[in-house]
Order: sequence, then C-alpha cells, then structure tokens
Amino acid sequence: MNWEAIGAIGEIIGAIAVVASLIYLSVQIRHNSRQVEQQTNALNAESITATEIAHSTFRQSIINNPDVASLWRRAHESFNELNADEKMQAGTLFQEFCWTWHNTLLRFSSRDYTSEETAQLTDNLITNLLIPVLDKPGAREWWENGQREYPPSFVELVESRLK
Repeated sequence: MNWEAIGAIGEIIGAIAVVASLIYLSVQIRHNSRQVEQQTNALNAESITATEIAHSTFRQSIINNPDVASLWRRAHESFNELNADEKMQAGTLFQEFCWTWHNTLLRFSSRDYTSEETAQLTDNLITNLLIPVLDKPGAREWWENGQREYPPSFVELVESRLK
C-alpha cells in the first residue's frame, strides 16, 4: 500500500466523520429547539394562570366581604367624601386593581402576542373591564394622585382611554 492510498482513505474517513458530526449536531439542535418551545409554552401557561389568579383574588376580596364591597362602591361614587381610614383602604383597593391590570398588560406585551386576535382581546379587556372602573367619578378622584406610582406607559394608556 502506498502513501497516496493511505491519504485517500484518511480523507474519506475524515469526510464521513464530518458528515456524522453534522448529523449529530442537527439532531441536537432540533431536540434543544423542542425543549425551548415546550418551556416557552409552559411559561406562557403559568403567566396566564398567574393573571387569572390575581384577578380572581381581587374579585374575591370584594365578593367575600360586604364591608369591602360597600367601600368599593362608595369609593367609585366619591373618593374624596370617604373618611381617612376609608380613603386608605379604598386607595389600596384601587392600587391593587391597577397593579393587577398593569401586570396583566405587561404579561401580554412581554410575550409574542402579536396576532390580530390577541390585540383585539387586549383592547376588549381594557375597554370593557379596566376603563369602566377608572371612569367612575371617585376612581378619577383617586387616579389624579394615584397615577404617580405607575409606569408612564400604563398612565398614558389609561389617560388616552379616559378621554
């Protein structure tokens, strides 16, 4: 056997090794891509669940306590007519309500919710659930000062819808 034949065999073995390595890498990339997709789907599901729990917890605090329900109703009529303790409690309810909505909208915007259907759903939620609460006279009284603790993007969204 001469050196040229040995060199040719070595080149063939090297080419086979490169092709085998590329096939192996391709399989690994596909496997990792599937795992990332599964993890992303799981995180999206957790995010939706967290959003649902936050809204449910807020509603339950009103449903389960007639005094809180009464305060929530009266705060919507006139925040400024509440006594100091009631203002503290109602203000905290408004804060919790707004932070829950801020975080909900943040969850939507931080994911790839770019479809027209999702944009319409988000708009419907804002129009039918967030703004009707903040459009009440007492909520507007609270919002004048309460808006300071929220990010400008949330304040701008609320302000644009309240006009």
